[in-house]
Amino acid sequence: MKKSKIQKSEGLEKNKIVVTGDMIDQVATISTNNDPELGKLVGDAFRSVGNTGIVMMETSADPECSLQVVEGVQCNMGLTNSHFITNQKNKTAELDNPLVLLVESPVESIRQIQSVLEYVIKNNKSLLIEPLKRIKNRLVLENKTLGNFDACAILLNNDLSAGIPDVLKNIEQNLIPPLHAGWSSRRKSQHFKAYDEVVKSFAEFIKVDPWLINPYFDHASGIDFHARQGEDELAIKVEQILNKIQSKYKEYKIEHEPFVIVKADAGTYGMGIMTVKHGDELRNLNRKSRNKMSVVKEGLEVSEVIIQEGVYSEECINEAVAEPVVYMIDHFVIGGFYRVHTTRGKDENLNAPGMHFVPLAFETSCSTPEIDESPLSTPNRFYAYGVIARLALLAASIELETHDPINQ
Repeated sequence: MKKSKIQKSEGLEKNKIVVTGDMIDQVATISTNNDPELGKLVGDAFRSVGNTGIVMMETSADPECSLQVVEGVQCNMGLTNSHFITNQKNKTAELDNPLVLLVESPVESIRQIQSVLEYVIKNNKSLLIEPLKRIKNRLVLENKTLGNFDACAILLNNDLSAGIPDVLKNIEQNLIPPLHAGWSSRRKSQHFKAYDEVVKSFAEFIKVDPWLINPYFDHASGIDFHARQGEDELAIKVEQILNKIQSKYKEYKIEHEPFVIVKADAGTYGMGIMTVKHGDELRNLNRKSRNKMSVVKEGLEVSEVIIQEGVYSEECINEAVAEPVVYMIDHFVIGGFYRVHTTRGKDENLNAPGMHFVPLAFETSCSTPEIDESPLSTPNRFYAYGVIARLALLAASIELETHDPINQ
């Protein structure tokens, strides 16, 4: 019997055929019930992994067959370790109200998420890291054990100052807010233009001067603060707005010196902003001021600016200058906060290092004015904030609709 087995093995070795090239596709086609397209895919899989690799076929929610090559070892259920157990009774790892970090690429070094970990430790929270993966034109949370989570909408917490990431381009899911609301394409002057139109209609309806609820603004492009390009044109526009403000101050007997805020037309973060009370201040900028105005968040160069009428911040919290920020859900005003700065004046930008925040809580709904109280009373001030917020929200909706790529 032993001799027979040896002879049989030698015979197989002698008569074997090494399957290479197109022969792999032929064998694979036969094994897939003579489906040449699927056979070609299986053949490609074997050629990709070589003689020592493993080819596996899995069911997929995608209607089309696809090939995925995984380098190295992949564990479906991750690392099992008793140190991960948080519920000793059930022997499970359970996180109570954790922070969730979505990653679209492997975290190969702890330094990649060092700032996140520092925040987690500082706030004594747990952290759940979930892999984000793009499949076709959809973003999913990948989970090989429970199945992928495919959301119908994605809430963005990225202002897109640095541009639109490739992973978000041509996504089928609803993005909230949409990509054209990000600073890669949006401009503040677009919003002010829409707000200007809304206020004109509103002011005409209630018979008031639109300037009372709508500051003057203008836009300048072709600016290069480093090369001192466009500064004179910018200074002229600033002087024109200052003159218009001065006329209004005279009309309403306002005893303040007019000023404007010059800031980058795109982006946030309180960068690229300066208070100007005379055009010559722009013509005589020193190197430090030019450097400050030339870049914004993500180190992007400033080439467009908005010139906005400055409004003195008359609100104070504990003798510190404060400005209200209003929160809304749908068209309802629900509250907000005060941005407070103890070292800034009422004609300066408060969105700067050293600021702090104080809740702005409405004791009543403030949806209607208190006609028996002073216009400066708290309910009436809050009511006025709500009116402006609603007008701004309407302007934002018009702005987004106007600049939606679908409508271009």
